[in-house]
Amino acid sequence: MSNVALYRRLVENIPAWQLHVGALGMLFITTIFLLLTFPFNEATVILHYSVGVGIDFIGHPEQIKTIPILGALIWVLNVAVGRVVYPVNRVSAWVLWSINPLAQCLLLLAYTLVWNLNR
Repeated sequence: MSNVALYRRLVENIPAWQLHVGALGMLFITTIFLLLTFPFNEATVILHYSVGVGIDFIGHPEQIKTIPILGALIWVLNVAVGRVVYPVNRVSAWVLWSINPLAQCLLLLAYTLVWNLNR
């Protein structure tokens, strides 16, 4: 059985709305967590850290809000492109829709790492 056939059998058992709601739930959790825990009262915050250099990007606390904005943009684009592609190629649409919850989890992880730098 090819990978495409296996993927097709897997995704045919999961309704698309569950993927969309799951991704929106993760986006909601990220946004609430960000608004409740990030130190917006600081003058500057660490926004990026690399192992080789150390702290390499310090900015205004409001810049952290780009994480949920990016998550919303990813969600809207994946759902919209998936709907356009669905009549032509269902597997491609499901790949786009399946990436949404994963992308939201990665953005939550990214926020958690930045939050730990600023504690």
